[in-house]
Amino acid sequence: EDRLQHLEAHSRARSDDGVHDLLLRLGDLDREEIAVRSASPEVAEGIDRLVRARRALAVRLAGEERFIAAEHAAQFREAFGVALPPGLPEAFLAPPDEPLLAIVLRFARTHGPFAAHRIAERYRLAPPEVEPLLQRLEKIGKLLHGAFLPGEVGLEWCTPDVLTAIRRRSLARVRNQVEPVEPVAFARFLVAWQGIARPRRGLERLLDVIEQLAGCPLLASALDRELLPARVLEYQAADLDALAAAGEVVWVGCEAVGEHDGRVALYLTDQLPLLVAPAPATVVTQGLSRRAELLRAHLERSGASFFAALHEAAGGGYPQETADALWDLVWKGMVTNDSFRALRAYTGHGSTRANRRHARPNEDHRTFRSRRVVPPSGEGRWALVAEHRPSSSDVPAATARAAAQARVLLARYGLVSRGVANVEGLGGGFRPVYDVLRVMEEAGKVRRGYFAAGIGGLQFAMPAALELLRGVRERAEVPEVVVLSATDPANPYGGLLPWPPLASEETLSPAGRLARSAGAQVILIDGTLAAYLPRGGKNLWVFLPDDEADRERVGEALASKLAELGLRAREDRSAFLIEQISGIPASIHPLAAMLEAKGFVTTAAGLQPRGFRAPRPPLSPRV
Repeated sequence: EDRLQHLEAHSRARSDDGVHDLLLRLGDLDREEIAVRSASPEVAEGIDRLVRARRALAVRLAGEERFIAAEHAAQFREAFGVALPPGLPEAFLAPPDEPLLAIVLRFARTHGPFAAHRIAERYRLAPPEVEPLLQRLEKIGKLLHGAFLPGEVGLEWCTPDVLTAIRRRSLARVRNQVEPVEPVAFARFLVAWQGIARPRRGLERLLDVIEQLAGCPLLASALDRELLPARVLEYQAADLDALAAAGEVVWVGCEAVGEHDGRVALYLTDQLPLLVAPAPATVVTQGLSRRAELLRAHLERSGASFFAALHEAAGGGYPQETADALWDLVWKGMVTNDSFRALRAYTGHGSTRANRRHARPNEDHRTFRSRRVVPPSGEGRWALVAEHRPSSSDVPAATARAAAQARVLLARYGLVSRGVANVEGLGGGFRPVYDVLRVMEEAGKVRRGYFAAGIGGLQFAMPAALELLRGVRERAEVPEVVVLSATDPANPYGGLLPWPPLASEETLSPAGRLARSAGAQVILIDGTLAAYLPRGGKNLWVFLPDDEADRERVGEALASKLAELGLRAREDRSAFLIEQISGIPASIHPLAAMLEAKGFVTTAAGLQPRGFRAPRPPLSPRV
């Protein structure tokens, strides 16, 4: 209850804004209650400055002077008939729905288990007035009642969230363990662990990222645009090509996604033999077309080859047919290329406006007209993935491969559970990795316990990861805002953690709207999923906290980030129009006012950045 009431030293108010937040979170407070929740007497005196600025109001409530946030003026007027000073904004005077019910719910959310008479005494209400309100809140799932406190007579009331926190802290004390962090703290940890919160630059950093992401199926179309730029400051696609040309990096196809996309896994060359199991001989040629089989046989016989030799070995014909057969082999995990140019051409992201805008000044992006008939998706030199492995006698045993997989998962997530194994889609399941982790625990290299709630019960973590996990238990004073591809392994939502419920889920299925799909983005603020932008970004889904102070904090940070994305879209001459927010027209959503304050304008179609012009239609290709 001290934590909920901001009585702990680290949660006390340190400024006038902090005092205002106390009123928003806790409701009415007298001077003494404000003083014990302030870091110093000077901070507590900020309540007088807030009253003069009309951000707070001094009212007579239950026979004494108390202070309330100006935003709650109509709530206390309708519930208790308090007199309000003139000159308040109209928005603060609109009669709210069931004001007394809202005040009782706020009391419950900021206290431990309590008896009904505590509310009655604080607001000088008769017990028969309070009990029906508590019963209504219980009926809609906002309250529970039971015998929670030892030594008390009668029943107490408590919100499910508070009761869950009490139970978790009690179990942690009994087991003498570190209290497991909330799922949102785990999300903050994952963003920090993967280096997204504070990305570094350079080829060394890019190699570290590839080592951390080794074997993770990544969407090819998002590789250069979202996944690697999120981790490497001033990322350049040419850097990835340079590592591939130097033989440091290998990519392997995992599966096709649609007609012009797929998932690929990146590996450091030395990691590939340990992490990729060779396909059994009986299934190597299963399901291959005649042309694909000819290509595979040629590569097996002649080694790495350019497209012209492959096309001739396949019997000639249309070059695109040979390219299609090559990509069939790619998505079966059998063939790779010595560069990423063919992969970018296949996904249609070989030369985007955004890539050119972020190019280095001395980088040459000039193109040329090839004298050979080679489809762009067939460029480069092709080779069997098996060529990057040692001979069959040197192939590591299943145990060695499980050990390598465990080390990669620990490097990628810091904390491994069965849920992580399910998200990764490990071929052999969690059991082989679990056996390795158990041995590592006995050797003192990892620790086993229940460190983060919501991602599975059996967890193994590196000591460094636990230190970082403790460090992000509390959010920072300045909101930490990151934009990620929805498919990014650093995004726990829709994978390790469930998607939050939608505001209009009575008419729209969450499964049909929120997905880790190509082109979709998520905006995380302090680890909380604040917004989901599907491909195209016209229908924005936002998830603002129930707490008023948190809602304002998250809303401001979200509006600033959307304005930044809008500015970037304007520079790239790409579309950025928000037609709907959480299922309703964007112009009438509460977030619209914050967006307009950050530079958005309301149009007939929706909200768009000021000065935005629709991109020119593409020129017709020359025949």
